[in-house]
Amino acid sequence: MPTSWWERWKERGKFFDQDGRPTEGREVWCELEESLEDGVQHYRHKLEKGVFGEEETRAILTLVRQMLKFEPEEQPTIQQVLEYQALEKLTVYLGNEILGQTAPHGPGVTINESDCGQDA
Repeated sequence: MPTSWWERWKERGKFFDQDGRPTEGREVWCELEESLEDGVQHYRHKLEKGVFGEEETRAILTLVRQMLKFEPEEQPTIQQVLEYQALEKLTVYLGNEILGQTAPHGPGVTINESDCGQDA
């Protein structure tokens, strides 16, 4: 959260202590990496669809983090998201998977850091 927002948030004491840690007894969501692992990778493995490799995971997380930035001017535009090379490769892979076709890159999608567009 941007510092200026944090400082103006009058109700933050209900949710966080003075050091910014969640208050006791408050439900805290897991980290994004854990959410991807539990919410996507686990089920892909269970359904024998294969899991995303390190590069794929990094590219997915990079895009999601960019989209979740607090300040709208720091978020990618919809056009930038649609042009995100890693997303294009992933879409082709998943589309082929849904259609029952062999993926063009084998069991996983090869996504390079250069496909990520913006820095994390």
